Amino acid sequence: MGEQLSLEIGAKLFAYAAMVVAVGCAVVLTLARADPTNEMRPYELSRATIRLARVAGAVGVFALLVRAIGHAGAVAGPANAWSLETLRLVIVESRWGGGWRWQIALAGVVAVIGWRVRPTRGIAVFAVAVAGWCIVTPWLGHGASSLWQRATHALHLGVTGAWLGTVMVLAVCLTGTDVRERIEDAGRVIERFSPWALLSAGVAGVSGGVLAWTYVGSVEALVGTRYGQLLVAKLVSVVAIASCGFVNWQRARRGEVPSARLVRIEAGLAVVALAVTAALTETEHP
Repeated sequence: MGEQLSLEIGAKLFAYAAMVVAVGCAVVLTLARADPTNEMRPYELSRATIRLARVAGAVGVFALLVRAIGHAGAVAGPANAWSLETLRLVIVESRWGGGWRWQIALAGVVAVIGWRVRPTRGIAVFAVAVAGWCIVTPWLGHGASSLWQRATHALHLGVTGAWLGTVMVLAVCLTGTDVRERIEDAGRVIERFSPWALLSAGVAGVSGGVLAWTYVGSVEALVGTRYGQLLVAKLVSVVAIASCGFVNWQRARRGEVPSARLVRIEAGLAVVALAVTAALTETEHP
């Protein structure tokens, strides 16, 4: 059972990370395309982002399939996890079947559209597909309890992706041998992104607070249960991410190039936050 739980948590981490990165790709592509000073540039940042978007879609599909297999193992035992009959029961016949099918389908659509996106076209269609992925993700697990919880979870995932996903995309794009060709574009994107990051972080905080109170309900449960303790760990990591982002925002306001090292630290902390979230959603709330 422990191995099965680890499989589900690990697959969920990769699925969340893929979706959040896909949202970040949509944001970076939109901001880079909207920059009028960028019309004659070689779009190095956009091209790197498109490559990452393709990877995110493919990883999302694979992670969701692995997660479905893990769920099948939890239902029928590890020996039957790979059985087509068990998978059909989970993905088609169970009350969660629609959620599985929609998530895998939307991740697949994002992966396919990712191959059609270019620095100057297809970005809006890609963004709509990613938004759909965020909407159907809460159809499984805690978020499926009611319509308002689905809506709140979807909003929380979308704004979290717009904030942390963008940070993760920039961190990846600011690595490699040709980073100098992207750093100026990244600086402009960060400058344009900062107000939206502030808004996204604020909405993420409010929606996360509403969900936390819904599932925890008291200070005692927050500090005295495993669910509450994981929630506190997530909050600490998010505050650390916001602190790093504030420093780079100040650099952008002064006209300085962003600190690639600081962006990578933010991205590392974002992965920690996603890992805690994956464990959180597999933990029984009070």
